[in-house]
Amino acid sequence: MKKISLIKSTHSTIPRIHLSILLSPLSSYAPKVRCYNLSAEANIYLRPSLRSPIIIHVTPRVKTTETTMLAKSYPNMRHSLSESVKNSNLTRCAMNGSGINGMTDIKKVGEFGSAEWCEACGKAGAQMLQDANLPFETAWGFSETYLYPPERMLAKGRKLSAFHFMIKDGVCSGGDGAPEECLALDGFHVSPVWGAICNQSQAIYDSEGQKQRGADEKIMYQDIMNYLGRKDIWGKKGGSAKSMNWPPVIVAAVTVGQGFHNIAASMQAPSPEYDGLPVTEMLVPIFSQMTEAQKISFLDLLAIDR
Repeated sequence: MKKISLIKSTHSTIPRIHLSILLSPLSSYAPKVRCYNLSAEANIYLRPSLRSPIIIHVTPRVKTTETTMLAKSYPNMRHSLSESVKNSNLTRCAMNGSGINGMTDIKKVGEFGSAEWCEACGKAGAQMLQDANLPFETAWGFSETYLYPPERMLAKGRKLSAFHFMIKDGVCSGGDGAPEECLALDGFHVSPVWGAICNQSQAIYDSEGQKQRGADEKIMYQDIMNYLGRKDIWGKKGGSAKSMNWPPVIVAAVTVGQGFHNIAASMQAPSPEYDGLPVTEMLVPIFSQMTEAQKISFLDLLAIDR
């Protein structure tokens, strides 16, 4: 048994304790081993220790006041997975550890938005839905369609830089593109600007890292606004969201193991547009530290009129 120190609780009456978790099954790297289901008095946070994340689902016996679900940030889209599960009976707790589906087992397959990467991400998302054994009646879809991608992303007649995964009538599927069958489902369907999120999407992080990424992006956009002298940096050309619905059962499915984001990030190869650019720890470009030439090039990459 390995002792893991609990350092915070959303229930103020819970004292600092130690929780014993049997980690030996993790050594087999069995693909079906994705989380431990525990019973707890309240939402808990586990002290970061080792390297890759282990996700533990906790079923609280009191109403939780805080969640730590992973979420992606997009400009003008102030929504997170935590909003979808707040006050629900499912909470995600993350710690750093070793064993479950190690990051080193995932190979880089292509750049952000490339056909190879999108196909791999769609398949990975579909597999996570499949592994969750969701109820037959579950109908939900995910799609990301990237705006203004580099021309190489649309080679060989490819019409969209996009990927999707979905579940409908008990069938889980996914891959490159954003088919109408998926878009017609309730779920998470967004169209972010490729250049605005590409580089930081390859960062590996937990919930705290996600918050930091969001904070870094907020600074990046504010710096761009200051440079342009206007608040509306895209006009009607910016990213958009058709729907952003994350049912708790879906959240549970895509946050097991290292979580879908980290799987996708681990498969992403670097893109040359960001070579030499100053970036934060979360790989968000630092606009204020760019040279004038870099700023102009970066704004062009984001399709922002100067």
